[in-house]
Amino acid sequence: MLRQEVKKLHSQWQIPFILVTHDEEDANYLGDRLIALDKGQTGQGDRYLVPVQS
Repeated sequence: MLRQEVKKLHSQWQIPFILVTHDEEDANYLGDRLIALDKGQTGQGDRYLVPVQS
């Protein structure tokens, strides 16, 4: 339910959001672009970019 509310607010406000989550399903549902952190680092190149599943 919170997922749908966040998506609705994002659509209404039309501003960028930064959402920090440990839930991969939430990230894929809400994200346009995702980055995964490893020990606080984003790493180099596309290694840490996670493709969004539509």
